[in-house]
Amino acid sequence: MIRDDILDGTHQPGSMLGETGLATSLGMSRTPVRAALVRLQDEGWIQVYPKRGALVQGLSDRAMLELADARFVLETTAVDRAPDGLRQQRPTVWMSPLRGNVPPSREVTCANSSS
Repeated sequence: MIRDDILDGTHQPGSMLGETGLATSLGMSRTPVRAALVRLQDEGWIQVYPKRGALVQGLSDRAMLELADARFVLETTAVDRAPDGLRQQRPTVWMSPLRGNVPPSREVTCANSSS
């Protein structure tokens, strides 16, 4: 839940999260929140500062470009490895979600590569 809030922008990079506030908003005790914060720190989403809270980390431009490159490689490989029958049978069904992601991804990549 906390990771989802970071990904959807509810918790912006640079904001501080407190165990007590998170526990209250999630309707649970601080123990599972503390465990979640440790895991999120291990995954690189936050930096925990004892007795102060957790600082939400942002992604650098370089990290975003690397993720976009990795996604491109994975998606094109998936399409290349799909059976011919599936690719020719109903490409609109499996291609439509990908097409919706191309323009936003292209805008971010072009904006970041020009700076």
